[in-house]
This record gives sequence, C-alpha cells and structure tokens, in this order.
Amino acid sequence: MTENKWKWLWTTLLLAVAFLALYSTTTEQAIQPPSVMGVYKAVRVFMHEPSRYTVLAEGDDGVIRPFTFQTFYQENVRFFRDVDANQSMWVECELSPTQSYPSMRSCSRLDIHVRSAEDVNGAGWDHGKNGKGMTTVVQ
Repeated sequence: MTENKWKWLWTTLLLAVAFLALYSTTTEQAIQPPSVMGVYKAVRVFMHEPSRYTVLAEGDDGVIRPFTFQTFYQENVRFFRDVDANQSMWVECELSPTQSYPSMRSCSRLDIHVRSAEDVNGAGWDHGKNGKGMTTVVQ
C-alpha cells in the first residue's frame, strides 16, 4: 500500500472509533431514567407564577419546611384532584438535568396532587426592575 492509503485508512479508523465512543456516551446518558423527587405530607401549596410553586410540607420530625419548584413552561405543571379529605396532599417533581438555582428545584415535569382547587393559594413574585406583585386565587 502507498503512504496516502495508509494515512486515509488510519484517519478513517480513528474517526470511526471517536464516533462510536461519543455515540455510546450519549446513548448511556439518554437511557438513564429521570430522577424523581417526591414531597409528601404537604399542608399548603402556593402559586407564585404558573410555572413556580412553593409547597409547605411536614417532615417526619413534625417540622414544616418549604420546597420551591420551577418549571420552564407552565404546560409542564399538572394538577390532580385525587387526594381524599382525610389524606395529605403531595407533589412529584421530575428533576431537570440542569438546576437553575440552588434553592429551587428545576422540574421538567411537576405533578401537584390536591384535594380541591381551593388548596392552591396565591403567592408573591418579584422580577426585579420589571416589577413585583402577588398572584391571587380566582374564586
């Protein structure tokens, strides 16, 4: 074989190996199931905006803590009226691979399970120079 053919063969082989290595890495990441976070024993649900919610939930130690969730699109938020009157509300968040803010959980899907629509309360929002306000519940 001539020198040019050897260069071509090695270049093709190297590119094929690089492509397979890159493809197998992306395929492994795509196959991994999404991480889901559940918040149970929710006592209050606050809607800051249609894509941002804070849930107050009681821990096993009896302490009530806030959990804030953000989705990038309000279409990713779903409400379910499937909680009995004597049961606790709960939330499930399919965590996004990228987190926007450390204090807020970014969700690619957010499911909020409530007893009725009255369980969702209004909450404040602040957009800095662009204004701030309070979301109100429509009765």
